[in-house]
Amino acid sequence: MDIRMLQTGKESMPDDESYKLVTEMLFSVNQTDDALKYIDITLSSGNMVSPKVFTECVKSCVRLGRLDTLASIIERCKKMDQNKALCPQWNMCNLIVDVALQEDNSKLAFYGLEFLARWITRGEAARPPVYLSVDEGLVMPALGTASRTFDKTLIDASWAVLRRSLRNNRAPSAESYLGKISAYSSLGNLQRAFATLHEFESVYGGDSNTEAAENFFSPFTSLSPLVMACSKGGFETLDSKSMLKY
Repeated sequence: MDIRMLQTGKESMPDDESYKLVTEMLFSVNQTDDALKYIDITLSSGNMVSPKVFTECVKSCVRLGRLDTLASIIERCKKMDQNKALCPQWNMCNLIVDVALQEDNSKLAFYGLEFLARWITRGEAARPPVYLSVDEGLVMPALGTASRTFDKTLIDASWAVLRRSLRNNRAPSAESYLGKISAYSSLGNLQRAFATLHEFESVYGGDSNTEAAENFFSPFTSLSPLVMACSKGGFETLDSKSMLKY
């Protein structure tokens, strides 16, 4: 198949298997740009992307730093019934999130966390169950990226995956709570920031005599993002109805 013929309609459109074979061949000889063009045509024509092609696409985009391209392909697959179930392997999902966070690519990080959540759900439904967990060290940078990119969906996804991974065996770390507070503060969502602060206090506030705990709740260090967010609106911010119940 020639891409130009496909684009100009000079050939009858091939089926899923034809796209699969050609795209796999292109990836195997490192002709990534052409392979990505075939994936684009596959999606545009409403065809199914095979799991193997999807995996090769993820690997190539991550290796070459084509993160926006990968995010776009994932987004398009999610919107198609025949492709929305596509999901990389567990280790690759972790790599997607890690690479996305290094570049503050909040959209791709969100999709990677969605994939991880899907694996966790599959594991819990298996018989016998397989309890997969995301390292908290991956979630904290996600909250940092959410804070810098003002992405509420990434905050929620990060926290949901963390809670699902901990399975009520323990509370999130103090650093994770502070990251969430900082992220909501950066968005100006003070109601959610204060709600998180109160949850944080209920978990870690009992050790107020320790130096570490005092630092956790210091308005000059750990909680300075929340203080700065409150100061932006002056006294009106703290007097608002949404803050009165806190």
